[in-house]
Amino acid sequence: MNTIFKELSRINVLLVEDDLHLRDVIKELVEPYVGQIFKAQNGKDGLEIFSQNDINLIITDINMTSMNGIKMVKHIRKLDEQTPIIFITAYDTDENLQNLITIQNSSLLKKPFDKQQLLITMLMVSKNGIKALERLNLGQGFSYDIQSRTLYSGDENIALTKTEQRLLHILAINKDRVVSFEMIENFTWSGKVASFDTMRNYINKLRNKTYATLIKNIQGIGYKLSLCE
Repeated sequence: MNTIFKELSRINVLLVEDDLHLRDVIKELVEPYVGQIFKAQNGKDGLEIFSQNDINLIITDINMTSMNGIKMVKHIRKLDEQTPIIFITAYDTDENLQNLITIQNSSLLKKPFDKQQLLITMLMVSKNGIKALERLNLGQGFSYDIQSRTLYSGDENIALTKTEQRLLHILAINKDRVVSFEMIENFTWSGKVASFDTMRNYINKLRNKTYATLIKNIQGIGYKLSLCE
């Protein structure tokens, strides 16, 4: 059985659940199979943890105080459209189902569930998000592994600082659209203020480590990867 779930070993999981006992139970079930697991007791804490760590999969309750799971995920989707999400709930109401329909790359797991159901769901949503697990071809011999957040020149790993890594990541997972200055600031600097000069400085650092035309400035709006189709 362990070999079936081997693909999960590279995944970092964010677990958001306000029931302390259930949170600990799920952690014990999942932890042996994944790379790392982060715990949060509500959506507000979950959003903060997501913005500060490399998360590849989210498991979240829906009904929580401070911020519910759906509201948290809608905030996350403004930053990241790819990370797979599993909603766990005892109440699959029409309202919950309607909300889930609008959230891409998400799945619903109804309580109670067993270990195998949870692991299989994790594996399935990870496979459904396979685009997020592949290397993105950046052109001119460069590529970016979105899951491991690693930049390559050919097969050589190009060292990035944490800030450079987060900046490249937000551009990569939104490769088909312009990423606004506000979105870059929120994701890369975790909500802290970053001036346009600071952003430009880090954009230029990434250009220097790749090539000058990789990242395009959309004047007054933000930045976008300029990839050859």
